[in-house]
Amino acid sequence: MVNGQPVNAKLNPSFISDNIDIIAKIAVNGGSIARLASFVAQPLIGSGQLRPLYWSGHSSESSVESLPMNIYACVTERSALNSKVRAFIEFLEDAI
Repeated sequence: MVNGQPVNAKLNPSFISDNIDIIAKIAVNGGSIARLASFVAQPLIGSGQLRPLYWSGHSSESSVESLPMNIYACVTERSALNSKVRAFIEFLEDAI
């Protein structure tokens, strides 16, 4: 988002993965820009292995922030949504 308005950047990704650890390793080894969860990115930023592209509290005339990501809970069968699984999903909803 730029100044509160969503912006869709045209990208030509050279690598796509659903494995956040692999994406982080590629970024650390010079693979360019990566969108990482904060629990993965913060230690790498803290150690100087990565630099944030956007961060809160920066001083500029325009305000830029990343949009939140959607997270989904998936089960193989509807019958797998027992009370324990539902309780865990509710825990995650509250924690995120």
